[in-house]
Amino acid sequence: MSSRRLVVALLVVTLAGSATAALAAPKKKPKKVERVAEGVYQTPAVAPYIGPASSGAISCEPQGSAPGCVSFPMQAGELYVDIALADQAGQAVYAKLFDSNFEELGEVCGASDQPIVVSGTAEVIVAIIEGPCADATPALATTGTITATFSNLP
Repeated sequence: MSSRRLVVALLVVTLAGSATAALAAPKKKPKKVERVAEGVYQTPAVAPYIGPASSGAISCEPQGSAPGCVSFPMQAGELYVDIALADQAGQAVYAKLFDSNFEELGEVCGASDQPIVVSGTAEVIVAIIEGPCADATPALATTGTITATFSNLP
């Protein structure tokens, strides 16, 4: 009987030690998940008229090529976006980002220098703006591609 008690005692101690080690182990950091989407613009948007179609404004097609803007539908878990703009003219391009309600999320001159927070919206609308960037960097938009990299972490 005593050998059986010894085996049971060793099992209990081993299980208790394993449980303690598991609880003490550091939690894993969340893994960054990215999705890349592209859209094409054909001309700058007319800035004062970017808004809901019901107001007579430019309405972007989902990932389509409305004249001066591209709409990117959001997917579950996406909280941030990085934007890169590549124009056929080879110059910097100025763009503003809007949410589904046409509230401004940020602006980009050529490419975002840090992730832009986009949580809480059904889509991200990137509107190409004619003229220089907000910091006076010369910009020229003709026809080009918008690359949006969405992620769950910055």
